[in-house]
Amino acid sequence: MTALRFHWRPLKSCGNDDPIGKKKDEKESVKKESSTKPANASILTVNGGSSSIKFALFEAGDSLRRILEGGIERIGLPEATLRVKGLSQADNASRLVTAPDHTAAVGALMDWIEERIGRDALTAVGHRVVHGGPKYSDPQLITRGMVEDLRQLTPFDPEHLPELKIRVVNVVDLMKLQPQTEHPHGLSDMDFDELFTKDKPVIFAYHAYPWLIHRLTYRRTNHGNIHVRGYKEEGTITTPFDMTVLNELDRFHLVMDTIERLPQTGDKGIYLKQQLKDKLIEHKQYIDKHGQDMPEIRNWKWSNPK
Repeated sequence: MTALRFHWRPLKSCGNDDPIGKKKDEKESVKKESSTKPANASILTVNGGSSSIKFALFEAGDSLRRILEGGIERIGLPEATLRVKGLSQADNASRLVTAPDHTAAVGALMDWIEERIGRDALTAVGHRVVHGGPKYSDPQLITRGMVEDLRQLTPFDPEHLPELKIRVVNVVDLMKLQPQTEHPHGLSDMDFDELFTKDKPVIFAYHAYPWLIHRLTYRRTNHGNIHVRGYKEEGTITTPFDMTVLNELDRFHLVMDTIERLPQTGDKGIYLKQQLKDKLIEHKQYIDKHGQDMPEIRNWKWSNPK
């Protein structure tokens, strides 16, 4: 399992390894540190997603004490929202923010911190790195060299759920779903169970009304585990792929549906599901701006794995 690591960036220091930020004369930096150090120092931790930013604020002392947590969701959409939950009801807050991108979202977060505790109260910021490779396994100061090293790891993105086994069945004759006693093309119960199993969840993507598949399979052993995704009479003038999204027949909804039926996927499944939700937001933002599907959708071609 991939470890989660935090890399820290002190806000008012500079090191010999050129930490990211404005370089300052060492004496000037030390002098400013002593003159602006807040009475109650705080540490901010941040976790950035494709359409959200989650954060927590800790009071620094002999031990860290979390005093606030929250996030900015739906970045890139007009209804981007900052939500905060504190130790008491008075600390809770929710408000719309202008966040067309992550840079603006970070600005909105820092504006809120300025209102809440003042930026000078922050002594460090920690950001999660999913995988630091062989060189970065402990919390440490961010440098330009580290950022470049982490960029070199992006080609090694692992499979999301490599232990999960999926069977793909392409149904080209719907009458095969019926028993032999109902139609001459029908599969025997043994053959049907061999394909669709007796007890495993089945996600059936059907580009028409779902009720037909349920009627054709209602006598089958595993009928209770067959979940059909089909036409919901949702549509408008939009892109081809967005039509499948509106009817929840797209690749992202089908994978999320699969994860929901397989609780054994655990935290990995939960994380992947959130990534897919973020991807759907990215899809909506792209078609609203460009009027066509994303290149990864538009230019996709079937390939045979070696």
